[in-house]
Amino acid sequence: MLCWRPPMNFMFFYVAKIVIAIAHGIPASPAQTERSVRKRRFLEAICAITYQYVSFQREAWRGRQLVHDMITKPIEYVKRNMEAGTAQPSFTHTLLALPQNEFPELDRRIPWVSSTMFNAGADTTYATVLSFVLTMALNPEKQKLAQAQIDPVIGEGRLPALKDREDLPYVNGMLKETMRWLPVVPMGERVIPNHFRVRKIGFSR
Repeated sequence: MLCWRPPMNFMFFYVAKIVIAIAHGIPASPAQTERSVRKRRFLEAICAITYQYVSFQREAWRGRQLVHDMITKPIEYVKRNMEAGTAQPSFTHTLLALPQNEFPELDRRIPWVSSTMFNAGADTTYATVLSFVLTMALNPEKQKLAQAQIDPVIGEGRLPALKDREDLPYVNGMLKETMRWLPVVPMGERVIPNHFRVRKIGFSR
């Protein structure tokens, strides 16, 4: 569980807003910021319950309200924009456009699926970005190599895009290595030579 520290807030909001745009098609706006803040408050409630420094019942009630809002508010936003003809392309928009009669209980499933995409995607992406920043801070010589590859390809005035991936093999490899070296979630179990089996939590023989 990543509990909050002020210097990391800006990085979480940066990542969360990207995931919100993908999941719900909400562009940079007060609505996007509101949903990022709501996500942050939910994490704070979980941390408070986990470390038990507040009343469990009070934080559980607060967490329930936050979960309800995180599930329902984005769907309502996308539906309003679809009715007005201004909805941006997104995962939620695609699901809401599916024929209702071909997919049973679609209205009940879409809010949970799309909110899971945001809630899970924001935290895991945020953790991976933190791992990458730590890696670059510990290995400045590798950062210089990556920058030397980026400069002639990207130039000035824009950020790297997916179309640049083939021209940035070293940078692409760094990103893949970050996910391999410091995975956000357990990737199953593996057996090591002394016959110990490494599980999600602890060890067993």
